[in-house]
Amino acid sequence: MRIFGITAPGLGALTLGVLALWGCFAGEMITTRRAQNELRASLRQIERLRQTAQPVSKPAGNPFLRPSAV
Repeated sequence: MRIFGITAPGLGALTLGVLALWGCFAGEMITTRRAQNELRASLRQIERLRQTAQPVSKPAGNPFLRPSAV
């Protein structure tokens, strides 16, 4: 059956193309939303770590240096 001069295989190809395009659009939306959620979670974790920051103690020494044997 011809609709406006488009054959059935051509119409099917157009349909598949449009479905693929919508699938890519939906995938991009999901990926973007997930990235935004991960960004928010990371920023919350950074803020939580800043609030619980402890002062750094004085280092005990360099563990890679051995005391002299003399």
